[in-house]
Amino acid sequence: MLNSVTIILQQQCQLDRNLPVLVGVSGGPDSICLAHQLMQIGYQIIIAHLNHQLRPEASLEAKQVEQLAQGWGIPAIFESADVGNYAQAHHLSIEEAARELRYQFLFHTAIQSGAQAVAVGHNADDQVETVLMHLLRGAGPAGLRGMRWRSLPNPWSHTIPLVRPLLSVWRTDIEAYIHENQLSVLQDSSNTDTTFFRNRLRMEVIPYLQLLNPKIKQALWQTAELVGTDYEFLTSEVEHHWQSVISWNKSGVIGIKREEFSTHPESLQRELLRQAVAVLRPGLRDLDYATVQRALLFNRESPRGGQVDMIAGLVLVIEPDTMWLVEKNAELPGDGWPQIKDKASVILKIPGQYNLSDDWVLLAQAANCDDELHSHALKNPDPYQAWIDADRVPQPLMLRARQSGDVIQMLGLDGQRTKLSDLFINRKIPRRLRAGWPLIASEGTIIWIPGVQFAHPARLTPNTQRVIHFALVRRRPE
Repeated sequence: MLNSVTIILQQQCQLDRNLPVLVGVSGGPDSICLAHQLMQIGYQIIIAHLNHQLRPEASLEAKQVEQLAQGWGIPAIFESADVGNYAQAHHLSIEEAARELRYQFLFHTAIQSGAQAVAVGHNADDQVETVLMHLLRGAGPAGLRGMRWRSLPNPWSHTIPLVRPLLSVWRTDIEAYIHENQLSVLQDSSNTDTTFFRNRLRMEVIPYLQLLNPKIKQALWQTAELVGTDYEFLTSEVEHHWQSVISWNKSGVIGIKREEFSTHPESLQRELLRQAVAVLRPGLRDLDYATVQRALLFNRESPRGGQVDMIAGLVLVIEPDTMWLVEKNAELPGDGWPQIKDKASVILKIPGQYNLSDDWVLLAQAANCDDELHSHALKNPDPYQAWIDADRVPQPLMLRARQSGDVIQMLGLDGQRTKLSDLFINRKIPRRLRAGWPLIASEGTIIWIPGVQFAHPARLTPNTQRVIHFALVRRRPE
């Protein structure tokens, strides 16, 4: 076993013998075997033990691990955590709460002690149980690949890897190693408690499957390896396309460009969405196939918008151009869009300057219309600026938000009236931005919707002599 583990430590785990390794040691056979083998091979190790305070014997077990470390002459770090209260406060199962607190402790300790990696004693049987558990829950390739020898980045660190050197070693081989080396180990009484899902798999489901296929464990382990190889390729594709698909990634909000997203195969769409969830919920392990498929279907069937609950307090919000993944009841970003502050109405003075939301500013000035200006205005390529015939439009002009019943006479349609509500939908203005979108109005008539539509009555004609020039600009802070 030592020879195979030595190779795995070098090639798969990529560990340096000259740097310390933090080993999570519960006192059971797996972690004791791992710590002992690392020492035999020549690695510098630090033992870390977390008392979960779940069983009466937990304190005694911590004491035994401490005595073991002293006997080996290696440093050890101990800590306690109230898993029960943590599980209740965070609405987690005892298993999940214990796992979260354990890894938080291990990686915090690794940072404090300058360890190059956190090593844990998961073995080949654990891998089989993990794959089967994910299969029964309906996981995709991320779940069916099981655990990896080296995980970086991981939910707890982007710089310190989580390594599992015993991942190809079966439990029977570990027990034989313990016996041969006369190592003292502890037996966790909770490992026989079938109220825990993993224990039921190990004690009831897997033995039954072995009646159907005596080599079921080897088959499941090999499946994880095959899926893991394919998943590495898929992950590289996700990394390659991530930046081009994501329009927003900050403040706990992920924005996904729908058009770009939809051009990719469904398998890649699933993994891009999983990646988005992982950014907001890095420790989440229960994102199943059904949840992802429901989100993809909702995106395809909601061209104009809507929202649906995802998982772990996350909501998928669909807008015409963007698919948002956000916290429930979170306010979506308005960055990049003009909005009127407090939906107030303002009488425009010409010339004038008016501050809108964020860094948006409306500039207004008067000018005489000559041939050059007239030609330039007709060729205007910028939907955020407009030239209005000052003599054809009654003044004063108003800067205001949308009101019930607002319509606009579309430029070039001979005065045909269109409801602003319909126009905003057709132009794919997000629903949340419509109520605060800035409008220029004259005696209740909309003459310009910046970035969206110019009104026919305000157009320049060959007889235009005086104009009002509006420009809605965004000034970046210096």
